[in-house]
Order: sequence, then structure tokens, then C-alpha cells
Amino acid sequence: MADTTPLERFRRTLAWQNRMLAWFGLYVYMGQHRYTYRLVVTLLLCVSFFIFTVYSAIISWGNAAEVMFSVVTVFYDFVGLTRLAILLSYPDDCYRVVQLAEQMYENDDPGTLLLSSGAASHQQHHHRQAKEQVLIRYTDLFQHSVTIFTVCFLSSIALVVMLPFVMYIFTGDMILPLGVWLPYMDPREPVGYWVTLGVQLMYIIAGPLALTPSQNVYFAFIFNICMQYELLTVQLDELDATIERNSSQVPVNAAAKAAGRVLVRDQLVRIIEYQQKCRNYIRIIEKCYANQTFVEFFCSSGQVALMFYEFRRTFWLPGLFVMPAAILQMLIQCGLGTLIEMRCDQFTTKLCAISWLRMERTEQKMYQFVVASAQQPARLTCGGIGVINMNLFLAIYKKVYSFFMMLRNF
Repeated sequence: MADTTPLERFRRTLAWQNRMLAWFGLYVYMGQHRYTYRLVVTLLLCVSFFIFTVYSAIISWGNAAEVMFSVVTVFYDFVGLTRLAILLSYPDDCYRVVQLAEQMYENDDPGTLLLSSGAASHQQHHHRQAKEQVLIRYTDLFQHSVTIFTVCFLSSIALVVMLPFVMYIFTGDMILPLGVWLPYMDPREPVGYWVTLGVQLMYIIAGPLALTPSQNVYFAFIFNICMQYELLTVQLDELDATIERNSSQVPVNAAAKAAGRVLVRDQLVRIIEYQQKCRNYIRIIEKCYANQTFVEFFCSSGQVALMFYEFRRTFWLPGLFVMPAAILQMLIQCGLGTLIEMRCDQFTTKLCAISWLRMERTEQKMYQFVVASAQQPARLTCGGIGVINMNLFLAIYKKVYSFFMMLRNF
């Protein structure tokens, strides 16, 4: 692992997410438009899950606990259907985001930069090392996040799968992990219980195996945004060093002065191009995932509110798994959004510290364009309603509490 480049590690981590998605007939992030029987099976699973869950809520009407269980369960299907719809609706854009992420690694490949400048100065070498450290740090962060999320999520699913068997062995209780009943099957009878449990386990195993890689790919996109902002900050450091060097050295002739000015202009051009690529990258992600994020926040907040209400009435064992998972999902999304804002603010702060007054007037106008773009950064939003950050998490928490207080009156 140590002898591979950050780009190769990024591609390797992304590759096994694609292999997992390929089990369900999804090849979008590989740039392939393929419609196979696996995709048909995936669609049938999602649709049948929705039908059976709604059926369960209808036949359980009058039993608040059972209806609540079915409503909470159907939210998972909404999330899965939404992610599937996004992948099928924007296949080219989804693959384009992957391509742009890889290009960010290729454009800032430290090895390539060093080869292109054999007589690089000590200062230039320092900036290249800084870029290399940024690439390595965010690749490590991506890999560790994927590993931790996958292990924790699938481990919790394994506990849910084992729970009915453990309860049956030690207490004799026949409990179901999901609020899904099958027509003509009574889960209170032994045969109906085991058939229903078998179908539920099929959904429980298939669903997380598809949701996990789709979430991990989203990690890749978010960390790539943060990486781009840090690389822009490093480029600003390099620009500032060039300005200081040109100001501290008295040029021997007009040609030397012109060469220093050209170098500053070239660095500004690279910063502007990179900044616009970053903005375009965020806009594509926003186009693809804004509605998905809204649905996920809506479902998670709905689950939390219903869990609060149910726990007020009685102890509900499945809620011990549902509520932490829903809260953690929102917290992860908002935490990642806050991380993007922090890196964006870091870039803006660095812009204010540049010795821009020492630049020529033409370069100052170029610099003003960079500042103007930084003051209106592209953002990731929750369905266009609000920017994804910790403020959104607190706002949702307040709404959940208000909804819970309203439910208390029923």
C-alpha cells in the first residue's frame, strides 16, 4: 500500500464499491450503461418491499405500535428507491463526477510535477511536498472512512439478523426485525413466522449491501471537494511566495522583471482554472444528489420523531437500532458539509493574506476575480432548501422535537 500513488489507492477503493454495486446491476460509476437481470431483480426487491410494507400498515391499522413499525420500515425503502432513481436518472453526470475526481489527482500528481522541473528550487520543492501531503491525507481519510462505515454498518446489520434467533432460543419470543408482513401469512403462527422472517432477512441482507457502497462513493466526492480547496490553498501559498520573491529581488533587467510577472500571471491562471473546476464539480454533485439528500434527511428525521413517540408509549426493541442509525446518518452528512465549509473558509482566509498590492494592475484584476468567486462559493444543499452543515442538523433537531410534541397530543 505504501508504494502506490494516492490516485491508485483512490481507484482501488472505488473499484470494490463498484464491484458491490455490480451485484445489483449498477455500473453507473464505471461509465457503463447496462441493463441486466440483476437490475430487474433489484427493482423487484424495492417495489415488493414497498408493497408489503404498505400492506402491513393497512392490515395493522388500529395497532399503533405495528403501524409505526411499518411506517419506520418504509422509510428505508424510500432511501433505496431514491438512490436507485438518481443513479438511473443521471448516469452520465454520476460517472462525470468520478472522472473529475480522478483528474484532480492526475493534475496534481507530485511525481509528474517533479519530473517536469528538474531544476526546481527549494521553495518549489516545498510546495510540491505540501500538495503531495494533501493528496495522501485525503486518500487516507477516504479509505479509513469507507472501512469504518462499512464495518460498523454491516456489523449492526449482522446483529439485527441474529436478534430474532437469539430471542427465540433464549426466550421463545417470535419477533420480526422489520415491519413487513406477507399476504396470507400470519407471523404469529410458526410457519407464517419463519416464512416472513426468511423474506425479511433477504431484504435486510440485500438492502445494506447496496446502500453501503453508494454511501461510500459519496464519501469519495465530499473528500475530493475538501482536497480541492486545500490544494487551492497550497497554490495560494506558492503564489504569495512568488510575489515576495519578485518584490525582494531587484531585477537585473527588464527581461527578468517581465519573467517574474509572467510567472505570477501563470500561477493566477492555474488558480482561476482550478477554482472554476472545483465550482463545476460541486454543481454537478449538487445536481445529482440534492434531491437524494432531501429524501434521506426527511426519512431519517421522520424515523427519529416516530421513535421518540413510540418510546414514550412503551419500550420498543427495534428502535434501539433504528434511532441511532438515523441520527448518525444525519450527523455524518452534516459533519461532511461542515468540513467542506471549513476548507472553503480556510481558502478565503488565505486569499485575504496574499500580498496582492505588490502585483501589477492586470494581475490584481485577475486576483479580484478569484476573490469574487470565493465570496460566492458553490454549496451542497438539502434539496435546495438549506446548506448541508451542522446548522442544518440543529434545525432538523428542533423540527423533530416540535413534531414529537405535536404527536403527544394524539
